[in-house]
Amino acid sequence: MIKSIRNLLYRPPAMPKSGEDFGDYQTNFVNAIRFTESCGFLVERPDWKPHERLEVEGSFLEPALRAAGVRDLTKAAFQCLKWSHYLAPHIEQQLGRKVWLTIGQIWKEDQALFSPTWNDLRSWSKQGLNS
Repeated sequence: MIKSIRNLLYRPPAMPKSGEDFGDYQTNFVNAIRFTESCGFLVERPDWKPHERLEVEGSFLEPALRAAGVRDLTKAAFQCLKWSHYLAPHIEQQLGRKVWLTIGQIWKEDQALFSPTWNDLRSWSKQGLNS
């Protein structure tokens, strides 16, 4: 009951309008989790360890792709969510860590390449994604 009330009262932060608007990664990640919860989904909270960094030698993606049976990603454009969901367990296995799927904006330097609003994301969470 308390969680439902908290979800109803949740107001997401302002969407970035430039590269300078991006804050701390951990804060942004927690905001993504809170927004996802406000849409009614259960999300496992990360267990942040102070000063812990993931050190990866070489590419973890190539072995994960091979384990998933993926040989070519050229036709995967505009299907990020589907591929991320499919590859997540293989990437977890390769990294030895839990991974979280997120949906949000995609930026290249100071230009938004994919820029859904909070309302877009909330609508997709209720109605699903379609072309």
